[in-house]
Amino acid sequence: ANGICGVDSKGLISYINPAALKMLGYTNEEVMGLPCRQIFRLSIPGGEDYAEDSCPFFGPEEGITTARFDEARMQRKDGTSFPVDFRSTPIKQGQQLVGGVVVFQDVTERQEAAELIRYMANHDPLTNLPNRNYFRRRLPQAISLAKRYHRILCLLFIDLDRFKPINDQFGHGVGDVVLMQVAERLRRSLRTSDSVCRLGGDEFVILLESTETLEGATLVAQKVIESLNEPIEAGDHICFIGASIGISVFPNDCADAETMLRHADIAMYGAKKKGRNCWQLYTA
Repeated sequence: ANGICGVDSKGLISYINPAALKMLGYTNEEVMGLPCRQIFRLSIPGGEDYAEDSCPFFGPEEGITTARFDEARMQRKDGTSFPVDFRSTPIKQGQQLVGGVVVFQDVTERQEAAELIRYMANHDPLTNLPNRNYFRRRLPQAISLAKRYHRILCLLFIDLDRFKPINDQFGHGVGDVVLMQVAERLRRSLRTSDSVCRLGGDEFVILLESTETLEGATLVAQKVIESLNEPIEAGDHICFIGASIGISVFPNDCADAETMLRHADIAMYGAKKKGRNCWQLYTA
C-alpha cells in the first residue's frame, strides 16, 4: 500500500511504483525524469500552500538526513489532496549524495477511524447527543469563559418523569424511541450557543451560555417541560412523560463545575418533591 519512489543524484525520478502512481493520479510516463519536488507537493498541518520541500537533502544545506512529515497533505495531479505520512531519505556513497528514496502512505482511513473513535467517546450512541464524558470537559471550560466575561452560566439538570413504567410495560425498544424523541425536542428548545447532553439513562443536562438573566433560564426550563408534556408516538404506543428540572447558576450558587452539577442535581430532586413536572432553582 506504500508509495515508493527512487530519485537520482539530480533529484529526478528514476523509479516509481504503481501504488504511488495510483495515489497521485499520474502514469509512469508522466513522472519519469521529472524533479521530485514537482511531483511530491506537500503541505504541513495548518499550511495553505503545497510548498514544503519534499527532498530537502538536494538543497544547499548539508547534513540533512531523512525528511519526515506526519499527517501532511499531498497534492494529486488533478489538484485535490489527501492526508499522507511521508518520508524521504538520501542515499550516499561515502560523503557523496547519489540519490534518494521516497516512501509515503495515504492515511485517510486511519484519520477517519480516529475521528470516529473520538466521536464515539464523546457522544451517546442512541441519541447522538454529547455524553457525560464530553460534558465533564465542557462545563469547566464554560465556567472559565463565564468568569472571563463576567456573565452568568445556567445549568439545567433534567430527569424524565414516568419513564421507568414505559420501559417496564412496553420494553426497552419503546423506551429507546422515547429517549430519541426527547433528545430531538431538547435540541429544538435551544439556541445554537447552548448545548444539551445525555448523562445516561433518562438524565439530561442543558448548558445555557447565552442567557443574560436568571429569568431566561426559567423560561427555557418551562419551555422544555411543555415540550416534553406533548405525547410521544413510539411504534404502536402513545407515551406520556414529563420532566423535573433543577437549575443552578454560576456564580450565584457555585464556584466550580463539580459543585454546579451537584447543586443542579439537588434542585432537580427538589422539583420531584414539589410534585414533578416542574422546575426548581437551587437554594442553600
